[in-house]
Amino acid sequence: MINKIVNFISYKIIPYLTLDKFAPNVAPWNSSFLNWFYLKKSMLLASKNFIKGICLDIGSGNSPYKRYLNVKEYISIDKRDTNAVSYKKNSNQIDADARDLPFEKEFADTIILNQVLEHIYEYEKVLDEIHRVLKKDGKFVISVPFIYHIHAEPNDYFRFSEYGIKKLLRDKGFKIIQFSYNGYFGTTIFSIINSFIWQVWNKNIYLKLLRNTIFLPFLFVVFFINNMIALLLDLLKAEKFSPNYFIICEKENE
Repeated sequence: MINKIVNFISYKIIPYLTLDKFAPNVAPWNSSFLNWFYLKKSMLLASKNFIKGICLDIGSGNSPYKRYLNVKEYISIDKRDTNAVSYKKNSNQIDADARDLPFEKEFADTIILNQVLEHIYEYEKVLDEIHRVLKKDGKFVISVPFIYHIHAEPNDYFRFSEYGIKKLLRDKGFKIIQFSYNGYFGTTIFSIINSFIWQVWNKNIYLKLLRNTIFLPFLFVVFFINNMIALLLDLLKAEKFSPNYFIICEKENE
């Protein structure tokens, strides 16, 4: 009975209180607000200048950025048996493995891969497939974590440094045309602190129940304060302490 109560609050109530159901427009008291904030900002800029034509969104979950894209055709792709998203998937979503995309060569004008590469053990095969499916001079929009907590376990395998991801993309035939940092020291520190504060209650079902009921308003206040402090610290723009990278590439002509 307690399990049912905790799960109901976790998956039915809290996503509305934190606006998780409306991601990326989550509430500033959401523990993951910082990462959603920066990724939405980057995606909005990318949508204006680079995302067009036939767009493949790989590992898209419930496609939180679809509403901001002005494209000829939007195709959502995910592997449902490994997807960590708790909410209802898109009814028109293609169930496919990113290592073996069901499209012909040079099919897409744009391919999006947001926070997905770290969850695929054979990630080089994914990049090879993206290169195959992308049209000549097509745009590849990708974000990857650098300093970030374990998430969507057990399918969380890698982290990528700035120099590592740049070399990897170049080796796979992509020209980097824009590289940006999705947050700095403040986001790095407080996104981890927020995650720790939330996850530390997971030791048993009774602690979870307390977290999801009595202590929930207090936690929301803590997350809000932490998130605001993080944004202030990020004004220092300490690039070596970025939690995530956002990169726009172009497929180089072979």
